[in-house]
Amino acid sequence: MDTVAFDYYQTGQMPMGVRTLEDAALTDPAQQRDVVFRVHYPAENGPHPVIVYSHGALCSVASYDRLAAYWAARGYVVVVPEHLDAAGRPGAEPMPDLQTLLSTRVRDLSFAADAVPELAAAAGMPDLFSTRQFAVGGHSFGALTAMIKTGVKLQPGMYQFDGPTTDERFVATVSMSGVGLLPPMTDDAFSGLTGPLIATGGTLDEGNVGAGPVYPWEWRLTPFALSPAGDKFRLVLELADHYFGGLMGRDEPGENPDPEGLAIVAATTTAFLDAYLHRSEAARDWLVQTDLAALTEGRATLQEK
Repeated sequence: MDTVAFDYYQTGQMPMGVRTLEDAALTDPAQQRDVVFRVHYPAENGPHPVIVYSHGALCSVASYDRLAAYWAARGYVVVVPEHLDAAGRPGAEPMPDLQTLLSTRVRDLSFAADAVPELAAAAGMPDLFSTRQFAVGGHSFGALTAMIKTGVKLQPGMYQFDGPTTDERFVATVSMSGVGLLPPMTDDAFSGLTGPLIATGGTLDEGNVGAGPVYPWEWRLTPFALSPAGDKFRLVLELADHYFGGLMGRDEPGENPDPEGLAIVAATTTAFLDAYLHRSEAARDWLVQTDLAALTEGRATLQEK
């Protein structure tokens, strides 16, 4: 399942065939529980870089299939762990408290990286999943989860597992509809994001975390604003909402699906991944030189710092 017909970033190579491994359960000894994975991967060539992707709060892993299939068709393995708050999770326990939920989510991402060889074997592709090239990404609460792995700082005591919250295997971060400062984070939380990062958000994507204030859409792009300069990108989509009209993070499209908006995000993040996982100078040039506003007829703007 590819995203849509639009493809704003083109490399000259035809998209690859995509396969999906569903419901692959592996036991994480640190959590003493099975973590279920959904994996999208190219059906040829390899080894392919891996993107570990964290779903949004109360979203299903399958609701990111359009985005994941797009990345996989362009040469990436996309590993999506099913967090404790995943929608439709069979046998789900009562929702844990925030500290526990955040801790298990963060742990899930490192375990996903640990599990890549086993997932590759389960997919029948033992030589096609890279064990050296990793990016991390996420949507909404998943974006926060991903950024903790690459440097966002938590208040002391928030993380329940031994060892650091960061994971040096993740060399680039994709924050989609992320978050600004929240109580679990330190005041200088984003200063730790020193590596490459792209933050995306839409002008209809207000920051509503279920309680307290509703933040303006710019709040979603705080990771770009407050992180140190260098290899950082900010993608703004006019008239895009949190779920692209139900095409991502929702199992069924809503009344106003936004395939164009999702395609712009998919293409731009692919260029980012090519630039920082494949070290592609052409992809880096596309990011810094393309007039995205002109290319998308005013729909999107891309800023670098």
